[in-house]
Amino acid sequence: MPDNGKGVMIFEACICLLMNAVALIGNLLVCLAVYKNSRLRTTTNLYIISLAGTDLLSATLVMPFTAGVLITRKWPFGTVYCFIHGFLANFGLFASTSIMGLTAFNRYVRIVKTTNYSNIFSRKKSRTILICLCVFIAGYIIVPQFAGLQEIGFLPHYASCHIIHHTKAGMIAHYSIVLFLFLMLPFGVAIFCYFKVFAAIQKHNLEVAPGLQSRIRAARITSQEIKISKSLFVVVFGFGLCWIPAWTLAIIKRFCLIPSLPLEYYLLHTGLVFLSSSTNVFIYAGMNSSFKAEFQRILSCRDYLNSRKVSPPLPHHGRLMELRPQLDAK
Repeated sequence: MPDNGKGVMIFEACICLLMNAVALIGNLLVCLAVYKNSRLRTTTNLYIISLAGTDLLSATLVMPFTAGVLITRKWPFGTVYCFIHGFLANFGLFASTSIMGLTAFNRYVRIVKTTNYSNIFSRKKSRTILICLCVFIAGYIIVPQFAGLQEIGFLPHYASCHIIHHTKAGMIAHYSIVLFLFLMLPFGVAIFCYFKVFAAIQKHNLEVAPGLQSRIRAARITSQEIKISKSLFVVVFGFGLCWIPAWTLAIIKRFCLIPSLPLEYYLLHTGLVFLSSSTNVFIYAGMNSSFKAEFQRILSCRDYLNSRKVSPPLPHHGRLMELRPQLDAK
């Protein structure tokens, strides 16, 4: 990597480490909240937990090493870990948007096709879906490596290890597949599902009969609609803000569409991917009141403080004072 000066190097590394810390702490909070509170172990939250787990892998095994590259301006961690680093980086790329699409479909079935929800999204089926998704993504990354179509190596303009294509035809095929499966399809599913969710809520509001009790119910639904609208908008907007520019920069670099583009623009690709891992916890869990309450409980150490509030044992001299009247009476 070119040396842009000590000041730029420190700035880049600090930004990377800051996003690393936020992603690590935030996603650990999600996992800890689910571990401590069994009521959070719902089928819908299973997808949030899976997303947090994916981001946690990135925060522990990808981001810190990219920060090391930004400091040393080279890959100093060996070829074996370069393969692991590249595999996990691409796994996170593909898994995050896929889980977003699955979460959107889960919300669609839950609100629009309520009667079919338990059949489609039982806990066992949801686990099976997520396991199959992870196996598919891992196979898509690894199989071409053994087939000799690709390899994972260090790419200085990303400050990390990524897939390197041996032929241009292979690169075109790869990006055609990943753009459809891991960008257009998840976003298309999300937009369709959220549109249907909004339509179902609005239809329900219009069908409410005019009576006092109905007006009360309508007010509650309207409040719920606003909350859902905000959360769903933030989900789509947050992912779009990070992933669409990141994939655009990747295509520009790989196909040399703008040869004179400075290195900093390609580092922005890595930064946007890391930013997604840092903000997912706030988008999915931060806007959920149940997670919020559990986060506050954990951060305030409420359980620990309550466990410390144990009444002290009766002092020994106090026990003697209680026995003295009994001895005098005898």
